Amino acid sequence: MHLETENSIEHFSVETRARNRFRKLLDRFATVVVTTGGLAVIIGILGLLVLFLAVIAPLWQKAEVKIIARVPVAKLFEEKPETILGLGCEEYQQVGFVMNSAGTVQFFDLPTFSRLQNFTPPLAPGTRIVSAQLHQDEKTFALGTSQGEVLFGAIDYRAAFEEARRIFNPTVSFAVTIRLDSSKQALSQLTFAGSPSENFFAAGLTADARLVFYRSETATSLFGSGEVKEDRHTLSDLPGEPTALLAEKSLQHLFVGYANGMLHKYKVDALGTPQLAEQVQATDSKITRLGFLIGERSLVVCDERGRVEVWFSAFDESEAGPPKLRKAHTLASHHSEVSSFAASQRNRTFFTGSDDGEVILHYSTNARTLYQNKLSETAFTAIAMAPKGDGALLLDAQQNLFHLTLDNPHPETSGAAFFSKIWNEGYAKPEYVWQSSGGTDDFEPKSLSENLVFV
Repeated sequence: MHLETENSIEHFSVETRARNRFRKLLDRFATVVVTTGGLAVIIGILGLLVLFLAVIAPLWQKAEVKIIARVPVAKLFEEKPETILGLGCEEYQQVGFVMNSAGTVQFFDLPTFSRLQNFTPPLAPGTRIVSAQLHQDEKTFALGTSQGEVLFGAIDYRAAFEEARRIFNPTVSFAVTIRLDSSKQALSQLTFAGSPSENFFAAGLTADARLVFYRSETATSLFGSGEVKEDRHTLSDLPGEPTALLAEKSLQHLFVGYANGMLHKYKVDALGTPQLAEQVQATDSKITRLGFLIGERSLVVCDERGRVEVWFSAFDESEAGPPKLRKAHTLASHHSEVSSFAASQRNRTFFTGSDDGEVILHYSTNARTLYQNKLSETAFTAIAMAPKGDGALLLDAQQNLFHLTLDNPHPETSGAAFFSKIWNEGYAKPEYVWQSSGGTDDFEPKSLSENLVFV
């Protein structure tokens, strides 16, 4: 009996040890499985994080700008070139043009800088071109003469396909010369809007610091154009020396910047004397450049101290009274006077160039500096961005022409855009809003808001 009990105990101990070993084996296996699974989850999460960072990394990169060529403008002319007043190119950056003080529009093959066609307007003997403004998106321009006249022109690149190749045959058409100043003084500053064949507005600054205005309205019907009404006015009692002019393409308003930093907004939407709609002290130094961003709701104001600011019409924070011009963004400054400006036709990117040869590429909405570099030892006198925003032409005071390529896929993204308040066009104040795109390129990317106002 005693022996049987001992055998039973021994058998039970063997079974217990076997079960314990199996249990420990299961515990070890479970530990390995749980640990491996946990590590796999952690590695998976880290992998997703790395993938996410890799995907969004391009959003934080600045624009990539490369200089393709730097060529003297003299290469484009058989004789010594006149002063270059404007330049530009078509959307594929195959054909460019420069416009000089003789009124000649010289086209050239942009990749090789070889001469193509040129066109010269019919100017009276002794007449020179002293000012110019170009609307790159509409391919139109106006030239101010030494005799107080305005010459309107339009560019047509005439693209066609031959054997699967895009061929250009550019041409320029000139309209009838318009007398802007009856005293025949040179127009040192000029701005325009519209077309002489429809409704047209032009404003110029004369040698004796008068602002002269011209507006025409053409009645139209089912049978074509009819009566043309013209109106001319002069403003001589000004608060300072005008230094920059800019007319809205909608023919609604004219902006005038002064040497004392004052900014005037005139209402010019109808025949009659332009009415002062608003005035602000935009800066404490001379305004050197005025420019619109796409949509013409944001006005870029540049001064002789190198400052670059963006203004637009908006209610004050109490939303009392009508919308007024307000300074919304202060962007990267130059070290000297801002001498040139060009805006993108695709978004709110724009170039500014200064007297010391520095170029800055800005994005308005988030005040982001996309590119900044000193490319020349002299001032940049003219800049034109390619219609697709993927390139630019720049001209310095030594008459060197720069061709740049631009890779700028995500200018609207930044830490400020994602994590702080942004002041969008028409809003009364900065707010936490975000929308990556709008109905058209003219509208600033943002979310919809009841406070959105277009003026």
